[in-house]
Amino acid sequence: MIKQITEKRLLNMALFYLTRYEASEQKLRQMLERRVKKQALNGADMPPETDKWIQNTVQKAVSLGYVNNERYAEMTIRILCRQGKSTAYIRRKLSQDGIDEALVNQFLEAENTDSDTARALTWLKRQRKGGYRSAQNDSAFQKDLAALARQGFSYAAAKEALEESYRMNQKPIPDDETWD
Repeated sequence: MIKQITEKRLLNMALFYLTRYEASEQKLRQMLERRVKKQALNGADMPPETDKWIQNTVQKAVSLGYVNNERYAEMTIRILCRQGKSTAYIRRKLSQDGIDEALVNQFLEAENTDSDTARALTWLKRQRKGGYRSAQNDSAFQKDLAALARQGFSYAAAKEALEESYRMNQKPIPDDETWD
C-alpha cells in the first residue's frame, strides 16, 4: 500500500532527515522533491499543492531552527578543510548546496588557518600518495599531481605539497622533466 503525500507526511520526512543530517534549505528542498517524485513513480496520487507544501515544510524547518544555512556552511567548511579539500572544491560543494558565495567567503576566511598547500599535504597523507607511498611506488608522482589537480588544487600548491611530502618522509624527490 502506497502512502499518500500530505503536508504532515512531508514535515515528518523532513524531520526524520534532519535528525540524521545537517542540511541547507536547498538541500532539504531537493530531498523532499526527490521523495515526492519517487512516490509519484510508485503510483501515489500527487495533489496539485505539493510544491506549496514542500515550500511550507522548508520554511517551517527554518523557523524552528532545524535548518540554518550559516550553521551548515560553517560546519561543512570545517569538515572539508580537515579532510584536505581545496578551496575550489569547497566553493563548488557549497554552491551546489545553495549557500551564498558571500557566506562561503566569510567562513573560509575565518577557517582558513591552512593554505591550499597544507590542505593538499593533508589530502596526500590521507590518501597515502606522494611521499607517503610505499617504496615500490615512488615513481607515481605524475599520477599524484593529476589526482591533486582533480581535487581542485592549483599546480603550484600541488607541486609544493608533493615536494614537501617527499622531504617529510626523507625520500628523494623524483627527478623528471614534467615536474617543472
